[in-house]
Order: sequence, then structure tokens, then C-alpha cells
Amino acid sequence: MQLKKDKRALRRQMRERRNQMEKQEAKKGSHAVCMHLLESPEYEEAQTILYYMSFRQEVDLCVAIERSWEDGKKVVLPRTDPLNKKMILYSLTDFTQLEEGAYGIWEPSARAENKVAPDLVELAIVPGLAFDQQGFRLGYGGGYYDRFFAEDLPLDCIRMGAAYPWQIVETVYAESHDEPLHQVLTSEGVFQYHKLPFIHKSSP
Repeated sequence: MQLKKDKRALRRQMRERRNQMEKQEAKKGSHAVCMHLLESPEYEEAQTILYYMSFRQEVDLCVAIERSWEDGKKVVLPRTDPLNKKMILYSLTDFTQLEEGAYGIWEPSARAENKVAPDLVELAIVPGLAFDQQGFRLGYGGGYYDRFFAEDLPLDCIRMGAAYPWQIVETVYAESHDEPLHQVLTSEGVFQYHKLPFIHKSSP
């Protein structure tokens, strides 16, 4: 199917572009994204925020995570469950609570007392290989975030992508199961796509 081929080609292209980034370019871009996030009304209003730990030069959100702790917000990170293709959320109060996860990504340790219900998340910041003009994201093909958006995340939670400017493309060849974002943050500013609320595709 041509759509699948186009999607695979775009994934390969974006991975190669990201791998070619200079460390300084990635660091500067990540810092700018964090600043746009921290200055946003969405950040100001949210008390429980879902972040991610960057992998292979994805936008690094550590500056925003540290600021969130200083501001008294609850920082939440996903832990992947490869068997069920699900994400389980845990709060994080220190980077020492991280451990290497199933895909080599740093994840929160699975402490029962730190488990967080998805319906408590008010703002979700997510990674991606590319983001398009309609607010869809291109992930790595596992479907973790799309499944999480559709089945677990509350309808009134704001979904934001974090990207370098070159990751904004005309299309990511979205399919029927793909879930859109409200905004994408880049070092150059904020792309606004959709307003609340979303209606989950699984809803009647």
C-alpha cells in the first residue's frame, strides 16, 4: 500500500535528519521549545503534566521538567508495557528515579505509590518524528501514544507536540486510527491546530 510506503520513507528521512543534528543545534532548539512551553497559558494553568524523556536527539524537556518541580507541579512520565502495547504513568520527583526501559528509553521506576491515573493529566507533551499541517504526528510505529490518546487520556487534556522547526511537514500520511494534537511547540513558536474538546474515535 502506497500510504504505508510513504510513511516508512518519511520515518527514515526524519531519523536521518535528526541523526545529523549537531549537539549544539539540538540543545539550543530544545531550550527554546522549553521556554515557549513555560511561557504558555496551558503550562500556567496545568497542575499535572505528562512529559517524556528524550531519545536519540528528540527535543529535550529536562529544563521544563526541572522548572515544573520548582513551580510545584506534578511531573508525570510514561512507562511502556510492550506486552500490552500500553503506557502506564508514574510521577517523578527526581531524575534519580529513572531507569532504562524496554526500548532503551529512560523511564520512571514502577513504584506502585507513584502510579498516576491518566484522567489526572491536564497537559501532555509528546515526542514525534514529524508533525503535519493538520496536527497529526508521526511516531515510531508502535501506536503507543495514539492508543493512549484514544483510550486513556481525558478529553479535556491538552495535547502538545515538541519539535524542531524542520519536523513540521505538509503531511505525515495520517490514518484513521491516528489522533491529532492541539498544538506543536517548536523553537520558532507555537502551531495551533485544534481546540478542546476532542471526541475520541472509540466514543459512540
